[in-house]
Amino acid sequence: MSVKIMRENMGLYRGKRTDNGEWVKGYYCNLGGNHPCILKENIFIGKIGRVLEFKNIDVLPETVGQYTGLVDKNDRKIFEGDILRDDDNEENGVVEFVDGEFCVVFGNVETHGIADIACCCYVIGNIHDNPELFETAAKPAAKNIAQSTLAPATENFELMEG
Repeated sequence: MSVKIMRENMGLYRGKRTDNGEWVKGYYCNLGGNHPCILKENIFIGKIGRVLEFKNIDVLPETVGQYTGLVDKNDRKIFEGDILRDDDNEENGVVEFVDGEFCVVFGNVETHGIADIACCCYVIGNIHDNPELFETAAKPAAKNIAQSTLAPATENFELMEG
C-alpha cells in the first residue's frame, strides 16, 4: 500500500467565496479575529523577474477546511469536510480533524490514521455542496475553523521518515 503525501501543500486551505460561492484554495488567515479569508498567491514573471502577490479573498467561515496532505485513490486532494466513499464496505465517511489528527468518520466510528485508508477511498463530494451524500454517514460536529483558538501553521514543515 502506498500513500502519497503532498508536502508542498501542507498549509493549504479551501473555503467558499462570500461574493460568488465558488471554492478557492490558498493560505488561511483571519483578519481582525473575525474576518476569515484565503490568501491566493499569484506569481508573475516579467522584465524585473518574479513578482509575488497575495490577494485576500473573503470566505464563508463554516466552509473553511484544511488540506490533509493526502490524496485519494484517484489522486484528488483530500480536505477537511470532504466525503469519502469506501466501496469495500459500501459506506460514506466525513473527513474531520479530531484530537490533533485527521480522521474519517463512518457512521459513529472514527477511523484514525487517515493515511491508511486514503488510498482505498475516493472523494465523492463535501458536506457543504453535497449534504445528501452523508445522510447515512456521520454528521460532523459543527466546527468553525475561523473561530478556532488554534492558529493555522504558517511555516513550511518537512515530514520526518521514521
